[in-house]
Amino acid sequence: GFIDIYMPKLFPNNNDSCKKLVNYISNLLKFTGYCKELQFQAWSLIIERVISLDVELQNELDELDDDIDDEYNVQSSQNIKELSTKLDAILTLITDCLGDKVTPESLESGEGVSIFNTITTLFKTHVLPTYFTKSIQYIMFHISQQQIELMDSFLVTLIDISFSPTETAETRIKSLQYLGSYIARAKKLSRTQIIFVASYLTSWLNRYVLEREEE
Repeated sequence: GFIDIYMPKLFPNNNDSCKKLVNYISNLLKFTGYCKELQFQAWSLIIERVISLDVELQNELDELDDDIDDEYNVQSSQNIKELSTKLDAILTLITDCLGDKVTPESLESGEGVSIFNTITTLFKTHVLPTYFTKSIQYIMFHISQQQIELMDSFLVTLIDISFSPTETAETRIKSLQYLGSYIARAKKLSRTQIIFVASYLTSWLNRYVLEREEE
């Protein structure tokens, strides 16, 4: 009870220095290594903070495009630079950490599976419903490409969400967008995986057309 109350309470805010944010997140990540019970909560906090920085950065970029006042532009450019630096530093820290946690050995022992499932769950609950993000999805794209079975798992997750009758149309469309983006950008995807997704989507479209032909 004591630590889980203080983890969010002591988390530096977005305006704190890059050094403070990176240091705090680095300590949280070390902490999850020996306190597995708080792994999910620690990662939730980290993902929430990255989303918050990501959305703030995208808003600043949009406002910069809309605004022509020079004085404001200088301030806005400075904010953009600071937010980008923080995001880059945090994402580098996270991806380095995750790369070490999903080795074939750690997947075999079950520890890697646990961390991958945590990140996948947070992708579904936090990343998928959030608009105006450009960087946070890279975490999921990165961790899944560490091993071929993780890419399989992520592709199946996206297909399940995209065609789930219980999901909202909005969520299904976003999931399809991520699926398309992943197929287009993931360098480690095999030919078999790409063909599997493409044939799944085309067979669904064929069924859809056949079922509605009379309409």
